[in-house]
Amino acid sequence: MTAQRFDAAHLAHVIAFLEAQAADSRRQACKETGQGQTFYQGRVSAFELALSVLRRDGDDHAAH
Repeated sequence: MTAQRFDAAHLAHVIAFLEAQAADSRRQACKETGQGQTFYQGRVSAFELALSVLRRDGDDHAAH
């Protein structure tokens, strides 16, 4: 649980930003090889994890 609560509009903005960053990193990973590709794949994983946590956090609190 986060210490600071965000309103729905702010959360939607953060989610849209993370989705855009993940998409950009996916495109970049396709262009790279070796360590560059690994770097961008790591970014994609990090953004997807953050999105998963944010979406699950919202679902958990809606149930309470």
